[in-house]
Amino acid sequence: MKRLLVYFLLLTILIIPKTINNNICYATNNIQINIDRNNYNIDIDDFEYYNLSKIRQDIIDANKQEKINIIKKLKKMGFNEKIILNYIFPQIDQKIDKIAEKVYVKPINAGVISTKNCKIDYKKAKNGVKIDKNSIYTAIFDYIINDKQIELNSQIVYPDINIEDIKDKFVLCGSYKTKFNDNFESRKNNILRAVSAIDGIVIKSGETFSFNNATGLRNEENGYQAAKIIENGKYVEGYGGGVCQVSSTLYNAALLSGLTIVESNAHSLKSSYVEPGFDAMVNYGSADLKIKNESDNDFIITALADSGVCKISIYGAKSKYKIILRNEIVELENNEDNTLHVKTFADYYMGDILVKTKHLRDSKYKTLEKL
Repeated sequence: MKRLLVYFLLLTILIIPKTINNNICYATNNIQINIDRNNYNIDIDDFEYYNLSKIRQDIIDANKQEKINIIKKLKKMGFNEKIILNYIFPQIDQKIDKIAEKVYVKPINAGVISTKNCKIDYKKAKNGVKIDKNSIYTAIFDYIINDKQIELNSQIVYPDINIEDIKDKFVLCGSYKTKFNDNFESRKNNILRAVSAIDGIVIKSGETFSFNNATGLRNEENGYQAAKIIENGKYVEGYGGGVCQVSSTLYNAALLSGLTIVESNAHSLKSSYVEPGFDAMVNYGSADLKIKNESDNDFIITALADSGVCKISIYGAKSKYKIILRNEIVELENNEDNTLHVKTFADYYMGDILVKTKHLRDSKYKTLEKL
């Protein structure tokens, strides 16, 4: 840069004997750029140059031929087009950046989307476009020196993921369904809302899914209605009644899919829609269902509620295991409060051979009442 400044000082002394007293000066050039048959304009008349050195002000204020002479000499000295143009036309880099932003179209990766009936479909990838900013500098340089019209073509930006990359990565891993009474409108409303909130969610590799984060606060403002909920061993009216059926259905689907359960909680009373020990009570702010994807592949949740059936299916990497869920009722000698103690397990099979058993949870229910 010192070499450049020295050279400009010599030029000022030899060929530009002008003095600019104003600290703002304007250049007079209008550059038309055609990219993919779309016109973009760099109006250098709009440039405002503040507090420049006298050398730079004199160069900017030089006429067209003087600028061309300076540009040619600087090029012979080995400076590239970008450095030369940015020195002679301060702010031209900002104009070029804005043109590049307008041209740029982000590529879209292929992906999976949830469809009706708890199935998945594939979202096609789309190419994007970009313009090489260095090509704009070169074209402007040629335009100034050779009066050459600027005609440029954008470049294709290819997506990182195409359908071929993911088609074999998403198979049905686990599916579970529960039944509900379609005549209870408020409960049905809450189930539909919760199902809609989790349908299509992708749990990426290494991520932990939170049911509460996905569904949000279950209150009137978010469209949830009052219905029967279990609270401290009793049935009471509360907003979001029925949502726990969705979280419990998801819990079982996740277990069958081989996903890791980070957090699950039992109700104080056992539920009618799942076997004891396989419910997943949620309460915003205090109890959540959290599922972690410890595989190298993504998983997608598909969910629906229709005709009294809540169904959740999970698609992802095919497991080498067949997973069977089971529970065991623990008989207690002294059980005066009629508490039901349940242990739950997941058995992992390869073919007909039991490879391992995972103890999932111990659950306690105060009574044998049902919803």
